[in-house]
Amino acid sequence: MTLGFVGKLRRWPESEQFFRLAKTAKQAMFVLSSMQPDAARRKKGRSKTDRVFRHSLGSVCLLACVSALLVGCPRHHRLETLQEATRRYQEAIAQQGPQTRLAPTDANDPEGLDVLRAVGTSQLGPLEISSEESPSGPVKTQHISLAQAIAATLANSPQIREVSFDPAIAEQEVIRSEADFDWTLFGRANVDETNRPTSTISEINRSEVALFESGLRKKTEWGGEWSTSYLLTNSWDDLFNRTPSRRFEPVIAFQLRQPLLRDAWKRVNLAGIDIAKLGHSVALLDFQSRAEELVTEVTATYWQLYQAQQDLETFKQLLARATQTLEKVVGRRDIDATDVQIRQAQVSVNIRQALIVQADKRVMDAQDNLVRLMADSGMSLVDDIRVELTSRPKETLNVINADDVLRRALQRNPILRQGRARIEIAEINLMLANRQKMPRLDLVASASTQTLDREFGAAHDLLEHTLHKSFGIGLVLEVPLGNRVRKAELQSRKFERQKAVATLQATTDQVAAQARERLRGVHTNFAEIAIQQQAAEAALAHLLALEETEQVRERLTPEFLLVKLQAQDGVADAARATTQALVQYNIALAQLVQTTGGALVLHEVHLPVAPN
Repeated sequence: MTLGFVGKLRRWPESEQFFRLAKTAKQAMFVLSSMQPDAARRKKGRSKTDRVFRHSLGSVCLLACVSALLVGCPRHHRLETLQEATRRYQEAIAQQGPQTRLAPTDANDPEGLDVLRAVGTSQLGPLEISSEESPSGPVKTQHISLAQAIAATLANSPQIREVSFDPAIAEQEVIRSEADFDWTLFGRANVDETNRPTSTISEINRSEVALFESGLRKKTEWGGEWSTSYLLTNSWDDLFNRTPSRRFEPVIAFQLRQPLLRDAWKRVNLAGIDIAKLGHSVALLDFQSRAEELVTEVTATYWQLYQAQQDLETFKQLLARATQTLEKVVGRRDIDATDVQIRQAQVSVNIRQALIVQADKRVMDAQDNLVRLMADSGMSLVDDIRVELTSRPKETLNVINADDVLRRALQRNPILRQGRARIEIAEINLMLANRQKMPRLDLVASASTQTLDREFGAAHDLLEHTLHKSFGIGLVLEVPLGNRVRKAELQSRKFERQKAVATLQATTDQVAAQARERLRGVHTNFAEIAIQQQAAEAALAHLLALEETEQVRERLTPEFLLVKLQAQDGVADAARATTQALVQYNIALAQLVQTTGGALVLHEVHLPVAPN
């Protein structure tokens, strides 16, 4: 966290408003002090009005700062809500756009390997060059903790970037809905010149008309639309008895149309904005849900890679024991070991070598899956890198109350929150359909004032004193007979709301059942850890006892060799079962937290901040 200091106050991000006000007050006082031209005026020559003005403005600035400190800037650090953090994170990802990757180097191969390499600053530490050698050269090792894996996934994953644009698109829908109430400037200008034959002197032969109009129009939150305009007409004709022949006619007009039944009042006209905001909330919750799924997925992948690496080490130890047993059997060839026993030990070695090959494949598969999810520029799927995990699985269990888990799941699960938002949207649509079923009754009113003169200036001067004022008011009624379209729309909206409620109820039951199932999974896997650890200790004690017995036995029998090899397999199986129970316990914890809607907070990951 970035810290700054003003005086002796610690500058938390939440108190930024206070510090801006403090800076403004300081600048205001500086301006006040610089308003006096000299020291004499600052002391004795200052007027009473000036002193009152200075003291009043200073008091206002101080009061504003103190109010901001007490109301908007708490003394202690205020934890950012999950919704604020999620929105800030989504905006940062959306602003970054798709991940930048290296362009293919081969023009004939548009899908070259470079398209798999990301460009940018790595979220991980530097690579470690090992002294071990591989077919491609020295082995490169990347140490990764679970927090680093989650942070890199949330910052780089193409899957999270894909859904990050949905809330941004939905936010533009909110702006479009709000734009319906923006001001509109309108105008027109045209010139008409007429020259037509006439048969009498009482008809117009030639005429010229120039017209200019401009005004403002706005839709109100109550459903009405008003406009005010200025219209100027400059006309001339050759009618013999018209005086004056050249005349200017300015008109100032005001018009209003206000619905009284259908499309009327604030709740109806702001419904579009409310629906757009709820749609943005649904998109943001969908983004949060996908982010939490990725957190759970990368957590599970991390522990699966840990399990694969531990299994590989277990199989190597098993192979070492089998190899040692084979060497002992071969060493006793001249004493009591037969070809049957040697073949038996050799088969065991070959089987365990095959297990290592399969385990190594599982390690590479899990590693590639983790690298794919992280999508970090420090390593890619085409790099020959060995991943070393620095985090260790949790082996303790805190007290978890089932009722608290259910309560949190029902309150914070993003899928349930999406369902509740969709019910709100359905209720707004139902309200709109109910209001649209009404007849249309609009109030129409207009008022204008105008003058007429041969001079442009004189015509406008007369606007202040003219008696030529007009107004009109009336009602417009429209009643659709039968009204079947709007009745069908109302019934459809009722069904949509009922469907949204039924969907939320079904989803609530599913989330509750999932929470209980995952909670039982946590307790089951934790209990299994202790059982498997006891089994591993017993299997190891059994193997050590056999090895001690082997030293005092007079001859090596096929039955004893088989028991020993089986005991070695038992030690390996028990160790693998312990690791599996430990890994499944940690995965179950992550899945449980995801169900309660807290996967983004579990590991205290520092979310990226949108650049200015």
